[in-house]
Amino acid sequence: MRTIATIVATAILGAELSCHAYAFTPTTRPTPRMGMASRASSGRRVASVRVATQTHTVMMAGPSFSKAPKYFQEPFERSPNFGDPANNYWGRDAFEAKYSYPPNDMNDGVYEVILRKPLGIVFEENVPGAAEGVRVVELVEGGNADLSGAIAPGDVLVGVTGIRVGDVKFERQMICAEDLDFDTVMSAIGSNIEKWSTNEYACNNVVMHLYRAP
Repeated sequence: MRTIATIVATAILGAELSCHAYAFTPTTRPTPRMGMASRASSGRRVASVRVATQTHTVMMAGPSFSKAPKYFQEPFERSPNFGDPANNYWGRDAFEAKYSYPPNDMNDGVYEVILRKPLGIVFEENVPGAAEGVRVVELVEGGNADLSGAIAPGDVLVGVTGIRVGDVKFERQMICAEDLDFDTVMSAIGSNIEKWSTNEYACNNVVMHLYRAP
């Protein structure tokens, strides 16, 4: 059974990511306030989120990768001091404007796109039931992803910004999505909310790295 989520009005799972490692393991699912609907169609479980959902997500520390990422490349070498503003990632252009040099090159076939929410993307698991990331299966006509002209069905999400929280500090990091389960990817997307804005940047978008096969 494939799991699909349509992000149509707000980012799915408006969650805050609290963790101390890249192994994002949600221990709860969203409690709908209103507008959460699901239906079975052609053997697929579909969740359409049309308004905000309320979640309390707890993240567990631990190693996240059983193998090296295939397409994902860390944008830069982060400071060991958690909460350092220099560890936040707001996109390639913002990085280069601030530091006067570009972030690391992305791997072949990978591109970056920055979208405001709602994204207007339908994702599905790369491998049903496995923590092996998600891919794009459909764009909502007239949605932000469709209007960007950058994303196409079949593109694989390899990295996404997510909020990592520790004590009273936080970082907006580019997180490798290749070895994450569906719910965790959706939680990472949903964590990009204005609450985590800084004096320099507004956290009102989602930065994604996607791979397109040649």
